[in-house]
Amino acid sequence: MTQKQTLSQDEHSGLWFYDLVMADIEPDLCSSNIDRLEELYPEESKISKDARYERYENAFELFENLIKNMKDVRIEDAQEEKKKMQQKLQKQESSERSEDVSDAASKLDSFDQQ
Repeated sequence: MTQKQTLSQDEHSGLWFYDLVMADIEPDLCSSNIDRLEELYPEESKISKDARYERYENAFELFENLIKNMKDVRIEDAQEEKKKMQQKLQKQESSERSEDVSDAASKLDSFDQQ
């Protein structure tokens, strides 16, 4: 349901982030869908519509809680974790390459013995 935004970050500074977060919480509430809700649910019953709007209110609350929690996390901490994950990946890649080299060397050794 969500569509890619073509607006620059300067045109709508928080919109890209709002859409990124809301896409996982409630895609109907993304900026590309919110003006089309009646179009998306044309023959919806009053009960279904009320339930959907309650779901939307819960989604906005969840969004607020998520943003609040994100404010509590320091950017430096997140960058440090990214660095750790990157180092882990590099170690795994290095280990795999070493195994590949060892395998190739052993195959060459067995080839030379024949």
